[in-house]
Amino acid sequence: MPQPSDNSLTLAQAYLRLLLATQGKRVATFLALACSVGAIGGAGLLMLVPLLKLVGVGGPQRGLAQSASTYLAAAFQRIGAPLSLGTVLIVFVVLVLCYALLNRWMQIVRSQLEYSFTKVLQDRLFSAITSADWSFFVQARSSDFTHALTSNLDRVSGGTFFFLRLLSTTVLASVHLALAVSLSPAMSVICLACFLLLWRVLGRQNSLALKTGEQVTALTESFYSQITDHLDGMKEVKSLGAEQRHRAAFESKTSALTQTRLGYTRTSEDTKFVYAAGSAWALAAMLYSAVALLQVPLAELTILIFIFSRLIPRLRDFHVSYQQILNTLPALASALDLQQRCEAAAESATESAVLEFNDSIELQGVSFCYGSAADRALSEIDLRIPARRTTAIVGASGAGKSTLADLLLGLLMPTEGRITIDGTPLDGTSLAGWRRAIGYVPQTTFLLHDTIRNNLLWGMPNASEAELQQSLRLAAADEFVAGLPNGIDTVVADRGVRLSGGERQRVALARALLRQPSVLILDEATSALDTENQLRIQRAIRRLHGELTIIIIAHRFSTVQTADRIVVLDSGRIVESGSFEELSRQPASRFRAMMDAEGFRPPETTARAAEME
Repeated sequence: MPQPSDNSLTLAQAYLRLLLATQGKRVATFLALACSVGAIGGAGLLMLVPLLKLVGVGGPQRGLAQSASTYLAAAFQRIGAPLSLGTVLIVFVVLVLCYALLNRWMQIVRSQLEYSFTKVLQDRLFSAITSADWSFFVQARSSDFTHALTSNLDRVSGGTFFFLRLLSTTVLASVHLALAVSLSPAMSVICLACFLLLWRVLGRQNSLALKTGEQVTALTESFYSQITDHLDGMKEVKSLGAEQRHRAAFESKTSALTQTRLGYTRTSEDTKFVYAAGSAWALAAMLYSAVALLQVPLAELTILIFIFSRLIPRLRDFHVSYQQILNTLPALASALDLQQRCEAAAESATESAVLEFNDSIELQGVSFCYGSAADRALSEIDLRIPARRTTAIVGASGAGKSTLADLLLGLLMPTEGRITIDGTPLDGTSLAGWRRAIGYVPQTTFLLHDTIRNNLLWGMPNASEAELQQSLRLAAADEFVAGLPNGIDTVVADRGVRLSGGERQRVALARALLRQPSVLILDEATSALDTENQLRIQRAIRRLHGELTIIIIAHRFSTVQTADRIVVLDSGRIVESGSFEELSRQPASRFRAMMDAEGFRPPETTARAAEME
């Protein structure tokens, strides 16, 4: 018998450890039921001995057949029932009913075990994904997570089905083989030798099953990535007229996946064909040996034929199940590998109360690198952000604004230096509480395919109707929401495509304000708004001045005019800071250079120029 490779053996051991650790009781119940089903099935076969004798299929009996007849006659005599055709048939029917009921129970337990095990794997993987830190998450493909949670673990579920079928097949085949050995050891040895020979012949198919499983795992991962990329970029695809190219790439993936799956089907069917042909030869050899060489009595021969007719398909099912398990092991390996990488990158945040913020956020010597030391996004940032003031962070693209925002959110941890909130270090013990104190509005809004109401409640599930309306007013979204067909209960469609970019951002702002945060971080949150709506939001933000701390990441200078302090970043460093008036009046300042490059002039400057003209 060919030995499994070290890799497949390691995977099989990991699978068994997980299964027994999470479903040990159900596995034990399943095995007990399989043994019971096997025992009752064996008893049903033994009932054929007196049944055949009663209907005239006679001849001398020996071994187990004789013992069975003697035992059954004594048992019937003890209960006062005659050993007649009627009573034997009644007992036989009762045994068949018991067999069917236990088998039904066993299949239900099998389904419970299979689905529960898959649920445990999905829950653990999803928990690991959501616990991973932000830097790990953004460097991975979102399609890899979807693929692992769905396709890979669905295949593991199928593998669990075949593993349990292998267990039950082993139990039932053992019962049949034990009965066959008791009736005719020689014929049983012939049958077992044929099975081992077939296993040896099919060793290459076993290896192909594992190899095909690895190919399917890699191809489905690429397939999911293709789908995600196309759907995420559908608007650009259509605008570029690139549908045909995407269709060709998609069809190439589906063709490769189809051919690989067909390859495994051929492997499986080859196994079944070899067993069918081998079984015919084995049965012919056993019958010839039984009649011509061993002179097995007719009654025993009839039972042996019946036993072997049921044993050989079970041996075939054993081999096919084994190949199915080999085929699904790579899917388990891929899912476990992703889970381990997520767990290795897990945040150290622990549950804590909302972090009180009354004085200042301080960054002391903060630097951050995404990879090597040469890939430094921020360098030696020293910054104090006072409570209940508006601080704006500006800079050219790539200056480090978004990285600084991610550090303030606690999504990233400094490579060097530290961040404190009222003197409390921002680390694993305070991170969860700090995030609950923050309202965040990103440049790219995230909206569910749901109503505006449920999109708001997603940020604050227990909010009242009055709080929902108040958050919409603060975000200057109440008028446009009221004008929608179903008002606040209007469905915004996937990613909010039924709303304009500005409307989506105002809903996102309302959701952030609904949390009643002590800190509001706006990361280019007004970039998609027209002038009128931008002014409305600016007025709303000004009304919040003094009530909460506002941090604005922006490239529009009109957005930061009213900030108490503006911090200018350049190449990951703070190059200057001050009020809008102070920075804009310095001809040599970086801020003034950026203003001039954009062609921005404050309203009062524009008014003075008009008067001079």
